[in-house]
This record gives sequence, C-alpha cells and structure tokens, in this order.
Amino acid sequence: MGLFGFSPPTLPSPLVEPEWLKANLGRVNLLDATFAMPGSGRNPAAEFHARHIPTAQFFDLEIASDPETTLPHMLPAPEAFADYMRQLGVDERKPTIIYDDGAYLGATRLWWMLRVFGHDNIALLHGGLPAWQAAGHPLTDKIDPPGKGRFTATFRPELVWSLAQVTDNLEHGDTVMLDARASGRFRGEQPEPRPGLARGHIPGSLNLPFSELIDPATKQLWPAARLKEIFTGAGINSGESITATCGSGVSACVLAFGLFLLGRGDVPVYDGSWAEWGADKVNPVMLGPPQRLKTPILDD
Repeated sequence: MGLFGFSPPTLPSPLVEPEWLKANLGRVNLLDATFAMPGSGRNPAAEFHARHIPTAQFFDLEIASDPETTLPHMLPAPEAFADYMRQLGVDERKPTIIYDDGAYLGATRLWWMLRVFGHDNIALLHGGLPAWQAAGHPLTDKIDPPGKGRFTATFRPELVWSLAQVTDNLEHGDTVMLDARASGRFRGEQPEPRPGLARGHIPGSLNLPFSELIDPATKQLWPAARLKEIFTGAGINSGESITATCGSGVSACVLAFGLFLLGRGDVPVYDGSWAEWGADKVNPVMLGPPQRLKTPILDD
C-alpha cells in the first residue's frame, strides 16, 4: 500500500495507450492540455467543457505563462507554475498523464514544462483524445472538483535556451538549432502569423516541421524507427547537440519529445523562439532552405 492507500501505477513508457489510461483513471493526474494556434478560431477551454476524458482537468497554457513579458506564453516563475498545478489538484506523488487533441502541441509543451520544473513521472496519452475516442472509451462534460494539490517546482536551466545563448552559439557554439515551423515559414516564403516579425530563420538552423512526426491517420507518433529516419532526413546526426526552436516555443516541444523517445535525453527549447528572434532587426536572419554554417559532427 502506498501513500494513498494504494500503490500509484508505474508508467510503462513516456507514451501510454488508451487501455492503460482507462485502467488507471483516478490513480493518476490527468490533464487536458489542448492548445490552438493563433488565428484558428478555436477555444480549447470551451471544447474541454463540452467533452473530455473523465477525471481530467484543463491546463490553460495562457494562464501558465509569464505575465511580465509581451512574448507569447513564456515560462512562468517556478512558484507561479507550482501554484497553478496545485490549483488543478496535481499531486506530484502520482504519475501525470497529459493529452490533447492529437496535435501534440499543448501536450508536449506541458510535458517539457513539467520537466523544466523538475518532474519526470509524466507521460503522454498516445494519440490523444482521438485515440481515446477511437478505442470506444467514454467522454463527459462533467468537471470533477480538483483535489488537494501537492506540487513543488525546481528550475532546470539546462532545458531552456535564451536569446543570448542562441546569439553566442552562432559564433562560438556547435549546437544545431532545429526549427519546427512549416517549411514555407522557415524559408521566408510565407508570412508569420504574428505581426511585426521578420521572415526566415535563425542562420544555420535545420528545419523539421513538427507535423512530420505524427501519423495523420491515427494521430499517433510514428514508431521509433520511422522517427529516426525523419530526424536523419532533416540532417540531424546522432553525435551532435540540438536545441529546438519554432514560432513561440510550443511546436519545438514536439521535436524535443520525439528526440526524447529516441533516447536523446532532454533537448533544450529556445523559449522565445521566432517570436523573440524575428522581432528584433538586430538579429541576423537567413532565407531559403536549411544551410549549415559549420561542418556537422558525423555519426560514429
């Protein structure tokens, strides 16, 4: 018997299947982290109120963001994040399961945030809400009152990159910036969804649109062998350091999670991403396809 009168379940992997979650509802923290891109016209909170997996609480990325910056959904202070987790009833002694609408945007962003703030006993629902529905499991519009939260946060700075680190890396570093935006935005052929930003990418970056990691039919991440092929096809070599970036630090977390599944450990995310880099004309910008500035470190 554990601290709760029972033993909390052990996570089988960083991804859990719908059947595993159904068997363990009530024994885990369950968070719906669905996130919608700017201009989508969607309201994830309203969608959650209409239907969600039983026992889930809704994690709102906009609430769990730094209110002191104009940049979109930047990391909050550790205690502010911990306070929000406690409001949601998250008990750090239990495993935390995260799901979203199958886009892996909000789910992987929350996964990364939890790791940034010192928590490892977490997993994503494989395929998110679509997989749960496809398995024939029930949804509800009933929102359970959150239980008593118990959550502490310890900041891991090695998982977060700043503008200064990216700038320094252009001159002195060997870390590869891997950009999760669509290729049209990366190349500067399409405008940014946020006004006032330059077109293009951080010089020397490689490009891997986050959606390429997801099977569009099942909303599940591709198997490990396919994921490895996709990262290799984007130009990533197994021996080199990587930092993920994107438009505003959300879809970059999909790449970080994919690399985590492949055993690459925690890949840092440039939290400000293009919303920060592209807003300042002082920062250099590159247009067109990926073009390395330095010779890559080759596989052994």
